[in-house]
Amino acid sequence: MRCKENEYVILTTASLGVMIGIVFAIFLDFPVEYGISLGLLNGIVLGSLIVYKNNKN
Repeated sequence: MRCKENEYVILTTASLGVMIGIVFAIFLDFPVEYGISLGLLNGIVLGSLIVYKNNKN
């Protein structure tokens, strides 16, 4: 069951990253595709770090 929890953490942070990336792209006036891709990348990295930290302890 631990694997499913890890997937949910990464998916949640990735989707939040995409939403934040879209908002920043709109307000800072650069292409939304860049905001989506950067937000997705940041969300996956952040989610992976959270999972790593939780597994380490």
